[in-house]
Amino acid sequence: MRHYFPSSSALAAILAIVVLLLASGSGCLAAADRVALVIGNGAYQKVPQLPNPRRDADSVAQALNRLGFSVIRANDSNLAGMNKALSDFGALTGGASIAVVFSAGHGIEAGGENWLIPTDAEIDSNADAQNRAISLRAVSQQAAKAKTLGLVILDACRDNPFRIRQPAAAEADAAGAAQPGTRSMSKGLAPTDPVGNVLLAFAARDGTVADDGDGLHSPFTTALLRHIEDPGVEVTFLFRIVRDEVMATTGGRQQPYLYGSLPKESIYLRPPSSDQLFATMPTIAPPQSPANTLFTSADETRVTEMSGKIQISLPLFRMEAINPDEPPSLKRFIGVWISKIGMNGGKGRQAMLIVTHVDAAGAATGFRAWGPPKKYSWDQDPAGSAAFKTIIRADELDFTGGGLKQTFKLVADGRVHYQSQWDQRFADSMLYPVWTLASGERKAEASEAKGAVKPGRP
Repeated sequence: MRHYFPSSSALAAILAIVVLLLASGSGCLAAADRVALVIGNGAYQKVPQLPNPRRDADSVAQALNRLGFSVIRANDSNLAGMNKALSDFGALTGGASIAVVFSAGHGIEAGGENWLIPTDAEIDSNADAQNRAISLRAVSQQAAKAKTLGLVILDACRDNPFRIRQPAAAEADAAGAAQPGTRSMSKGLAPTDPVGNVLLAFAARDGTVADDGDGLHSPFTTALLRHIEDPGVEVTFLFRIVRDEVMATTGGRQQPYLYGSLPKESIYLRPPSSDQLFATMPTIAPPQSPANTLFTSADETRVTEMSGKIQISLPLFRMEAINPDEPPSLKRFIGVWISKIGMNGGKGRQAMLIVTHVDAAGAATGFRAWGPPKKYSWDQDPAGSAAFKTIIRADELDFTGGGLKQTFKLVADGRVHYQSQWDQRFADSMLYPVWTLASGERKAEASEAKGAVKPGRP
């Protein structure tokens, strides 16, 4: 028998083909490990149309693609189209590690359940919803088949656009009237209790509604897109960040809400970068620009330690770049301040102010944070934080929302006088600088001067 041995060039060609096939196969496996269904319904036939859902869905799908997800799209879909998309999605989720559903458009609560509305739906009763809409329960069941995480994100908490009739209750007909510019019954979606490894993220808490927005995207999707690709942000922490930004943007009118619970292992849509691998949950993002080098790792440690001592949950933040030509009068507002005792002489909560950026027009952005309540606190809500954007006027940063007015006034010695006003009641405290841009610049200048060679010295 004669044996044939391929030449070296032929062998190289065969190996190249094998490598190509293996690479192609591994790519398919990697893509199937993360699957997503993205729905954007705005062109409704029977009820007011919504301008933003299609744009919201397009941008979210692009972000998920960049994160390695295999994405199924359903834009302006009727009932048949949504059912097919959900079926295709369900066929993939069993072999996936993470399955994500994002839905923007109209959603309603009917008969105690939540429903996503196809573009051709016409719903006059609770029974109609079962036949003409997609139940959130069915969507969650498909996402739950993923091994690690099933994540359902609904930017669909809008006023109910249908007139759902209830027996012997004519008032219900009027209550369900459409309200243009909002995305479910006039009191929003119903509360839900997912099981297993499923998280449900609502753009607005149950019983409330969410804005469609006047810009390119809704307020909720705008915040989501800003952070969904941030590396090393654990998935539950991601939606805490989104919550704070939406509440700040809407003046407290809209509060996103997360339902469900996960095991102790951290889950990321984008894993930590190499310099974050040993951090269980980063509280302060690593420096991103030369201007941030003034905020050193020692400063970061000090901020973290001081906030921990007074039980303040530090939000994720970074000190942003600033135009070096900006006047010192604006630069001095960038920094971190913290209280030594609680409001009203120690009777109330501890407080913290973080200003990450000030532009040339005096627009300041950052976070305010507060510790757990004390006996004489006005309310007993837990510790938390909220993002803000406001204009600096006469050395003051002012915030108003939910009947609460807060003022942070920078005083001559670098401290901040913090005052809260609610229902004719006042509370105040003094916040002390932990780090400021001005102090960072002074340290940098002193370090340069110390290292400079003096005249006449070698």
